[in-house]
Amino acid sequence: MTSINALRFDEKSGILVCDEQRTWNDEEMKIDSCDKIRPIVTSDVLAGSGIAVCYGNTGTSTLGDEWTTNMTKRMSQRFAVWKDSRQPQHFMSVNDVAQLAYDEQTRLKHDHIDQQLKGKFGFTSSEFIAGSYERDGRRIEIKDKKIIDQIPEYLTWSSRGGAVTGVFLNAGIIAGYSPADGFRIYLLSLIDPTCEPVSEIYLAEGSGLDICDHLYTDFANARSIPERRGSIDRGIGTLKMIEGLNFAIDLCAGVGGYIKVIYINGHETDPLKRIKEISDCRSKLASEIAIAYTRRFMDEATAVRLIEDILYRDRPFAEVNAELLKSVPDSRGFVRYLRGYTN
Repeated sequence: MTSINALRFDEKSGILVCDEQRTWNDEEMKIDSCDKIRPIVTSDVLAGSGIAVCYGNTGTSTLGDEWTTNMTKRMSQRFAVWKDSRQPQHFMSVNDVAQLAYDEQTRLKHDHIDQQLKGKFGFTSSEFIAGSYERDGRRIEIKDKKIIDQIPEYLTWSSRGGAVTGVFLNAGIIAGYSPADGFRIYLLSLIDPTCEPVSEIYLAEGSGLDICDHLYTDFANARSIPERRGSIDRGIGTLKMIEGLNFAIDLCAGVGGYIKVIYINGHETDPLKRIKEISDCRSKLASEIAIAYTRRFMDEATAVRLIEDILYRDRPFAEVNAELLKSVPDSRGFVRYLRGYTN
């Protein structure tokens, strides 16, 4: 269970936000330690090419970790080849990264399905299509009808259930900035095989989608066409993204824990500063500032200013926390609300 979300501010910058909760084992126990959105460029790639891209996964957490690790390696390998020739002019576009990520998703899907097929039936998908396989120098034909009838489910997931659900039930977000094509957002999915650019200013994915989509759509609808084309106020946009994630944490099973905020800023002249990742007391405080705004303990202008202070201006946590409590007329009621009291 997950809520992963991205918003484009302008042609060079945007934000990604997510929760950190996952469920595991048959008892659906919760654990708040999942790293759902991560940069997939190393510092060398970032410094040498200027590209700042992140990948977020919803579905099977272990597969998401595997995709992220493999994508980071593949990006580094491509950069090592490119930096010697500097051809083409730009290392990769965000579109190139999305296509590479989808290729990696598809490759890993095949690998994990083959592992299941080989463990249960003794052959891989390609061997099934060939109609036979070799083991210990002996050719074995696949002709048992009961076995043959079971295989299409592993390859197509037509029933939307069964043993391969953990493989197919995965989707992801590629979002970031490249000097080649600016800040862009892509949706990747194995549920209905997809790799496509997002035409709207935002994307919400995961089990929190139903909640976040309503708030984010309302936010987008209230913006003018010039704003949507590339002039979303950073503070207001961040406040709304966190507000939606807060609602998902309150109302959706499997969404919870600390929020993570990743700010990607292509306007930054120092490439190493183009990715700012926050998943500590500062992001928790930003979440509480958004709660204060949502529950009408403070006005929007004050909430935006405090969000800017804690996430973008690097004002010390203690100062912003103290100002939050001073800015709330009913500070006692606000603190009681945060602690879960109903009155």
